[in-house]
Amino acid sequence: MRRTREELIDELADDLTPTRGPRRVESLVAIWLVVSWLLVIGVTLWTAPLRENWLGQLLSSPRFLVECLLGLLAGGATIAGAFALGVPGPGRALRRLLLPLGLLGLWVGAYLLDLFLPALEPSPAGMRNGCTFQVVIYGLPPLLLGLAFLRRLAPLDRAWTGAVVGAAAGAIPALLMQLACMYVPEHILVHHLAPVLLLVALGAGLGAVVLRRV
Repeated sequence: MRRTREELIDELADDLTPTRGPRRVESLVAIWLVVSWLLVIGVTLWTAPLRENWLGQLLSSPRFLVECLLGLLAGGATIAGAFALGVPGPGRALRRLLLPLGLLGLWVGAYLLDLFLPALEPSPAGMRNGCTFQVVIYGLPPLLLGLAFLRRLAPLDRAWTGAVVGAAAGAIPALLMQLACMYVPEHILVHHLAPVLLLVALGAGLGAVVLRRV
């Protein structure tokens, strides 16, 4: 039976002593997070202010605070997972992404729970026209930046890596919309979180084209 490229690399790496990954990967993750967050925050505030009393809602509702923290952790873990895929080594891609995928699942699950038991009183206050398109448009620069950084590395599965970058890029504006747009669970799922799937698909397509082969 013919071995896949990943299986061959795993076999060759079995007898090697594990070492710390390249330090530059950690630097790229940090730079991506800082630049992406500043960019998305800036354009979000430039188009319209955040929802009135968003800070008071964070402080008064522990569940709302947890939802936002989950989104923050999920986005950070996902981009770290994407850059981990850019460094060939032992371990399947899925195993490297167990933590990011788990956090993303918990984040989405929190809003599914809100359908039946909302963390805040649902209200149209702060509604943004075109928030669906804003999530996609605001997520494009982080997506392109992540792919540009990954070209310096050597991801084995280019489409899969690009998809993970797309998820991380979309998580930033999707999370900010929880503070900038109205809090209605159905609206959040359809207009804030679902558009991230478009960035995932776009990231997979672009990753397959622009990320170099090993």
